[in-house]
Amino acid sequence: MAFARRAELVEAGRRFGQARANAAARLPGSRWDAAEVAEREFVSELACTIRVPRRTAENLIAESRALAGELPATRAALEAGEISYQHAKVVINQAWSVPDEAKAAFEVEVLRSAGTVTASKLKYRARLLRERLHPETIRARHQKSVRDRAVFFEPEPDGMASLTLYDS
Repeated sequence: MAFARRAELVEAGRRFGQARANAAARLPGSRWDAAEVAEREFVSELACTIRVPRRTAENLIAESRALAGELPATRAALEAGEISYQHAKVVINQAWSVPDEAKAAFEVEVLRSAGTVTASKLKYRARLLRERLHPETIRARHQKSVRDRAVFFEPEPDGMASLTLYDS
């Protein structure tokens, strides 16, 4: 129940920050719009508050958002103590690539056995189910992803830069 409540509070904090950002005017000369600033501030504040790395905070925010919006049955099972947070993370991670029209069926099916198996066994079952429900084959999705390969360069303060490689 505590993990479900934490997810609820994290999502409420994210929504609050975005609502305030939507009401704010863009600062002249700023690289980012108000929504980007609010997102970055919330990630930093959350990471400092719960003493985790920034990336861990970003993952927690994304997981909380999924539990609050896209996977209500998973949040309900977590809140009822039927599954652990590890089980919920498995459902979230596997559901991200399931098409929206199949997500509800995926969630119902995967939760059917989630309370009786380990998280690693659930991951295996959820991956198989995800592949069965996905309209495109893994080969077609991989070929599309290969076409989406990219390198991103983002200037940073103090003469620094971020370089991101998205590749197979």
